[in-house]
Parts: sequence; C-alpha cells; structure tokens
Amino acid sequence: MADRRSMGIDKEYFMTRPADDLVARMGDFHGAWTIWGSNPIIQSWVRNSISYYSAVLEPNAWDTSLVFEGEQGELVKMVVPQARLLTRQLLSLITKQKLAFSAIARSSGGNVMESVRLANSLSEQIVDKQRVDSKQQLMCEHALVYGQGFCYPHWRIDRGQPLVPDEQGRIKYTGELEWAIPSVFDVFFDYQIQEWDELEWVEVRTKQNRHDLIAQFPDLRDQLLTIPPVRDWQGPHYSEYRSISEDDLIYTYWLYHKPTPALPDGRMVWYADERTIFNDGPNRYGTIPVETMKPEPIFGMGLGYPMFSNLLGAQEMLDHSFSAIATNQSAFAVQNVTVPRGAGVNVTDINGMNYISYTPQNVPGGGKPEPLQLAKSAPETFKFMEVLQSHMEMLSSMNPALRGNPPPGVTSGVAISTLSVNALEFIDAAAKSWQDATQRGMDHAINAYAKFSTGHAVEMSSKQGAVTDKEFDKEDLADFKRVKLGVLNPVMKTMAGRTDLAEKMVAAGLVSDIQEYVSVIEGAPFQQLYETELSENELVKAENDRLADGEMVPALAGDDHPDHIRNHYALLNDIDLRMTNPTAVETIMTHIMEHHRLAQETDPLLMAMARTGKLPEGGLPQAGPPPQMGAEGQLPPAPGAPAPTAIGTEMPGELGRPVAEPADDLLGRMGVR
Repeated sequence: MADRRSMGIDKEYFMTRPADDLVARMGDFHGAWTIWGSNPIIQSWVRNSISYYSAVLEPNAWDTSLVFEGEQGELVKMVVPQARLLTRQLLSLITKQKLAFSAIARSSGGNVMESVRLANSLSEQIVDKQRVDSKQQLMCEHALVYGQGFCYPHWRIDRGQPLVPDEQGRIKYTGELEWAIPSVFDVFFDYQIQEWDELEWVEVRTKQNRHDLIAQFPDLRDQLLTIPPVRDWQGPHYSEYRSISEDDLIYTYWLYHKPTPALPDGRMVWYADERTIFNDGPNRYGTIPVETMKPEPIFGMGLGYPMFSNLLGAQEMLDHSFSAIATNQSAFAVQNVTVPRGAGVNVTDINGMNYISYTPQNVPGGGKPEPLQLAKSAPETFKFMEVLQSHMEMLSSMNPALRGNPPPGVTSGVAISTLSVNALEFIDAAAKSWQDATQRGMDHAINAYAKFSTGHAVEMSSKQGAVTDKEFDKEDLADFKRVKLGVLNPVMKTMAGRTDLAEKMVAAGLVSDIQEYVSVIEGAPFQQLYETELSENELVKAENDRLADGEMVPALAGDDHPDHIRNHYALLNDIDLRMTNPTAVETIMTHIMEHHRLAQETDPLLMAMARTGKLPEGGLPQAGPPPQMGAEGQLPPAPGAPAPTAIGTEMPGELGRPVAEPADDLLGRMGVR
C-alpha cells in the first residue's frame, strides 16, 4: 500500500488549520479559480460576459455604434444583440411574480402565531427594503448567462444604528441584513461536489472601503493600508477607466464552514489576507448563508450549464450576416453610374452619385451612362437570417406568442395562453430553480435576524389595516422554521392568460367587482384575492390536526358547516383510527354534531352574510328583537330544538357508548395515549 505522504494526502483537515495558514491556502485556490484557460466552463463565463454586453463593449468610437474593420476601415461590423433580447424576455417570464412569503412555525404554542406574524411582516419588510424582487431578477440573469447565480443574505456588522465606541475606539453598530447578489467570479467552492446542499464550505468575496474597516479595526490600520485595491484584479469587466475611489475599495472574503463531525461548531473566517484577519470563530449562522440558482446542472460537477451559450453560435452568424449586408450597403448604396469616355456627359449635371469612367469597346455611338447595381445582397443571406432568428427562438423557448407576436390566425386568448403555457413548461426547470433559491434565501435572511437581531423594529399590519412599529429581538423568532414562497400559476405570467382567466372568473361569479377584476389582470396572487377562503381552509386543516389528537375544538355559528363536516369526516376514513383510537373518533363526531346543530339553528341571514360578506337578495327581514348570544358566544337553540350536548358528556346512539381508557404501551408505561 502506498505511503499516504507520497500520495500528497494531508493528515489534517485544511479547514482546521490556523487562520493564517488557512487564508494562505485559500489564496492559492483563488488564483486557480480565476485561471480562465484551465476550465472551459470558466472560459464560457468570460466569453458570455463579453458577448452579453457586446453592443456597448464592441463599438470603438464615441460617435457610432458600428465597428469598422479592415485595412482602411472598409468593413462594417454590426452588432445586433438578439440573443440578449431573448434572454431578457425569458428572464422577465421566470421572475414575473411579485414575491410573497408565508412563514411556517416549528410547533404549536402560545407564541407561535406571534412568531409567524413577525416572520411574515419581516419578510415583507426585507423584500421592500432590500429590493429583493430586482435583486433576485439579477440572480436569475446571472444563472441564464453564466449557468449559475447566487444570493447572499448576510448580516452586516457595519450597518444599522451606531453604538458608543468601545475602549479601543472601535465603532460598532446594531447590525443589519444585506441581500447581496455576488457573481460567479466572487463565490468560491469545491465544484467537484455536484449538489449545493452537500457542500461543507463556501467563500464569498465582497468589496469594502478600507477606511470603513480601519474605523472598525484600528489595530489593523497598517495592514489594511497595504491591501491591493480592487482595480488590480484583471477581470472580465476590467476597464482603464479610473474612479475617484478606486484606491479605497478592497476585496474581503467571508469563509463559511457548516457544522460537521470534523468541525462541530462550523467555522466563520473574515479576512483580507493572511495578515489581516477580522474574525475567526464558530459559524454563528449554523449554516452557509449562500444559495444558488442552477437551472441546468452539469453532470458530476457543481457548476451550471449557461443557457446563453446555446444562442451564441447563431448570434455570431447573425452578426456576420448583418455585417455583410451593412458593408455592402455602406460601400455601394449610393448610386453608381458608368460613363463611357467620349460620351460628352458633364458629371456635374447630376449630383449625389458616384461616377465611374471607362473606355467602351465596340459600342455604337460611344455608349451612354448606365446604372451599375452593386448594392444588391443575395436573397439567401436574408433567408439565412430568418432561419437563425427562428433557431434562436426555439433554443430559448421564447415562441412568438410569448413575445407578443402570435402566429398568423391565432387571435383567441385561450389559444395564445395555451401556446404560452406550452412554452413555459420548457422553462419550468429554470423557474423552479429560481423559486427554490429565492425561498431559501429568505430563510437565511430571517435566520440572520433570529441569530443576531437586538432591538430591531418591523412594521406589522393589524387586521384593521393599521400599521405599527414593533420592536423585537432574536428570541421572538425562536419558533420560526422556514418560509414558503407563493408560486404564481404559469398562465398568470402572460397578459393573454390573465385576461382570459379574469373573464372566466367573472362568468363563474368568482370575481364580483372591478377591483378584483383589475387585480387578476395585474397578476395579484390568489392568496390576496381569496384571503378569507384560504384562511378558512387553513382553519379546517388546523382543526383536523387537533381533532386527530383527541383535542376538542369549538365550532362557531358563522362557520361554513357543510365544508367543515365534509373535511372533518374525512378523518374517519382511516380504519386504523376507527379501530385503535376511540377517543379521537368520539372527539371528531362530537365536533361534527356541533356543526350539524349550528347549521340547523343559526339565523340564515347571519350565515349568508358570514359566507358572502353581502346581504342576501331581498335585503334585511322585518326588524325584530335580536337573538341573544349564549355564554360561549353561540346563538341559542331555536324553539323546540333539542338542547346542545356539552362537550365530554354522553350523546345518544353511537356516541353514547363509554369512552375507552388508554392502554399500557409496549414499554410498560401506564395509560399512554
């Protein structure tokens, strides 16, 4: 067996090394990462970046957007960014929906609902304050052009409200969340691991002002003043343009290692170089606060396949075709006239043309002036351009219907929306990847508040619409588990689909006023349009969870009793529940019978208003004494109706049998339910 040292295998995990040694090791990794010729995927990042912005990078003069090449500038190079246009339109479809999150708690308890309300309000504030909609659109754009995009919701210790400087004169702040979108050139990881969740460490490079860092870490002043500025890094966006603050900006690195058996507390290192280390300690996030969008993974690698690369071949040929036509038009579009010598024609008689003199051969009468047609381009060139454009539309899944130009003869909103949905199915992987990264990003954002927040405030809306500022600490988010992103139906991502859906909802009576109609047209989430109906559905599900555990839940007069009875009775379609848990069966049936009683005894007018929010046809009945509410908030039984049975007492028939006592379990514990 070969000696381990001869194989170059470290006996020590490099992430457990001292900070300066680890930083030096990461510096070597940065250099290998940015050697573009060593990896064809990284080469595509540079090529795609230049091609994506070719319309502004290619022109070599301030007064024209054309490029002139050749020995005397006689060749015209014309850049027509069709691939970029298709990518931008695809980007708009994927990120069409307005971000709306709903929090999910870990358990049930007295503070859980408050934690959920706090997390929901906090997510809304993060979306608004951090402009998450536009930033996640940028992440998606990176993923389409480079094959992979990233979002980085992290806690900035140099943001928020300033605190009193400490004994060393260091300026500290309360901290604040920042939602950043680093590029593929700024995120380092082991790309031999395919699944992002399996990565144990990730590093992010950020730009920071060296003087801000000196104010926070005055003891590192000398080291910070020697850090090379950002402009020294020769990247794909490097320019000779010099900014006024270019010497002030430096790169810093955040290295995150998740908790693992080798590093139970994880590790978090923040540094500029091996001599300038700001922090080295456990990973207080408990995870890696970086998420990726990778619509098309490359098998066996952690890198993604750039969709934009599919379009570049056709894009370059399209540019060549336009350039050939443009060169021909530029050189010969002005009318050329051939004039035989001796014809006696004064060329000054006709201006604005090019005259070409020649000596005629065997031409009777010396010849006459004739036009010389040199500006014609071959019809095959134009046909080839049409093929290229159609090919690019197919590769990008952007059919004419999605681009607002449906095929001839297709005028129906249903047909257009069908074409749109068919096309959207092909980009479903990209949409799902964007939704997953966005949802996980918000999880990291709220987790950052749960780990680091002290005395921050969030705007919370009451049911009456009032907005109040509520201060909270990280303990208030203890029950938070994760958030769920509301996903927009693909049909709702196109105007034709939304219009057709709105008309159908009007016909079905689901939309009753102009405000709801306009909301559908504008693409409002269904959660907002049908908040009452959805909240009742959630209520029924929550009641089922309690009832299945044998916990009694009160029924109210305004409930949708048929819907409640139907969904509660579905619990009893479980033979194991019927045979092994008579207590739960008893509780469920008692609750169902309570709904049955209330459905018989409740004033129909109250039921109608509770269900529709409107008065029934015919208006209010003649005024009479209002019914008196009972002690438990219920209406009294109608005259002649049987009195309600109290929860926990015997009921006639099947429900009147004795309640079974819990049995001992297999481990001998007495009375375990």
